[in-house]
Amino acid sequence: MDESSIESMLNKTPEEIQKEAIVEKPAEEEKSSYGEEPFYKNIQFDREGVVTTTKSFTAYGQGDVTPEIEERLVAIIPLMMKCKYKMRMGGDNQNLLEAAISPLHMYKDIFLPWANANKQLAASATRKKPSEIAYRVAVNTFIGSRTEASELKFNDLPFAVKASLAKDSHILFGDNLDDKLGFIIIYTACGTTQFGKDVDFKALGRASNWIKYSKDMGIKLYNLGSVDSYNELKLILSSEAQTV
Repeated sequence: MDESSIESMLNKTPEEIQKEAIVEKPAEEEKSSYGEEPFYKNIQFDREGVVTTTKSFTAYGQGDVTPEIEERLVAIIPLMMKCKYKMRMGGDNQNLLEAAISPLHMYKDIFLPWANANKQLAASATRKKPSEIAYRVAVNTFIGSRTEASELKFNDLPFAVKASLAKDSHILFGDNLDDKLGFIIIYTACGTTQFGKDVDFKALGRASNWIKYSKDMGIKLYNLGSVDSYNELKLILSSEAQTV
């Protein structure tokens, strides 16, 4: 696929993207399909033992894909395609960066939080709902260590939130939760890649989750809103592409 084809596919408005990815709330039968909660209470998972075995990345950005960011995507996407990177997706219609890349002919693994979360992607989804062990990963990874307090905090979350966090487990660790994510691409206007005293968490939105995941799990994160971060990613991909 040439750069002009990539650019035309990326050139969609947020309104078009929102219409194409219709998100609905989980049905009551999906909430009860796992049986009595908390079904994940006695499941074990050690994330420290999970290593990266395949070329994978994910992308998150709530802001509009500006012409500048589109230009950067046009530069790096062909490199990732040449290197055969697989994109792990969650089908979130608020994730405009993922939605912009999604139509491209890249290798993809799609993990949905529930079956009807994204009707456009459901037919090709790797998982239409997270595995039971993914919920255990979510307790340990996103809420804290395995303590009674963290269990209670997680249990009190709405089902849709728990399902979304469990979906992130698959993005971070793969379909069978045995293959750690290679790297994360985000886009925020501030360009930050780590937390600091001046960080505006409200402006970051859900991108802050991915910054946290990067820090906690040692997964490299690049922010397309930062020239330095973008150039670092492009250099790494360019060097790798030369060896393919």
